[in-house]
Amino acid sequence: MNTSSTESARPTRSLLVGFFQTIGDLECLYAVQSQLDADHMAYDIAPFREHVRQAIDGALDLQTVDPGRYTHIYIICGPCSPAFFEKFGIQRFVDAGLVFVGVNLTMVEPLSAWNPFDVLVERDSDRTVAPDLTFSVSTGRVPVISTCFIEGQSEYADRQRHTYVIDTVDEFVNANDIARITLDTRWPRQKNAAGLSSPAEITSALARTDLLITNRLHGLVFALKAGIPVIAIDAVAGGGKVSQQASRLDWPCLIDTDQLSHARLSQAMTWCQSNHAREAVKRSQAIGFDYDHGLDAAFESAYGLSPRPARAPAPTKRSRLRSLVRKVRAYTKR
Repeated sequence: MNTSSTESARPTRSLLVGFFQTIGDLECLYAVQSQLDADHMAYDIAPFREHVRQAIDGALDLQTVDPGRYTHIYIICGPCSPAFFEKFGIQRFVDAGLVFVGVNLTMVEPLSAWNPFDVLVERDSDRTVAPDLTFSVSTGRVPVISTCFIEGQSEYADRQRHTYVIDTVDEFVNANDIARITLDTRWPRQKNAAGLSSPAEITSALARTDLLITNRLHGLVFALKAGIPVIAIDAVAGGGKVSQQASRLDWPCLIDTDQLSHARLSQAMTWCQSNHAREAVKRSQAIGFDYDHGLDAAFESAYGLSPRPARAPAPTKRSRLRSLVRKVRAYTKR
């Protein structure tokens, strides 16, 4: 532990270190950043893992960073032990005399046996247990959307644009602050990407989202049944059954493949969260729920019909050849 005062000649700059590979880790990092920003303290971020470093703009490589540039080091969120310090090369920062601050850590060893920190705000240790630091951060809300896609439909041959639709929506979602839930209408459960196995399950999942983006007819239908606005995308060039169903239900939020773009999706999302969309959902529900498919009359008519005589199967090329061979053999035996 560093108990000496920091050299006055050294500039006050902090290094923020941690895993930052869960959403909770990230929000704890935000909490520390917010506090340092409020105190007008400069800092750099150095994640333990390379893939995390690549995901944070301006993050430094912990293995090559110069300890001499800093006065303080903050170890943020997660388990902490001597083995942890050794694994990630923290000892060289101890040797450089930095002030050590631990934030939201789980201290694995008793503090009497090992505590390298000058200041420790632990999450849990043998002396205390505190609520996780994420409670100190005001977390905002973003739209929760579900997506439900089919990757292709061979019956449409070269009119299929499914890959383009899925890639465009993926790019749009990833470029915006949107919470995404992947749904699926395939059955049985082991074939369903979301592990759903009944109409009630998919309807219940849809009902807990703000809107659906789909290129599936039953995605469109089940969203409207659940009272959820839907961005319906027809992945078939020239239009297919998704367009037909949207038109019959008077659902206006339909995007043809040649109209699909990030701008069009953004516009559709805004509309789907409006009062106009909620009214349109009610209108489409009324059309669907009130329609009489006439099953009683159709089935009654079918019950009165007698089965047709079974037809002999049409001869195949092989059966015709065998018949010809038999005739030749019969003729040669005369």
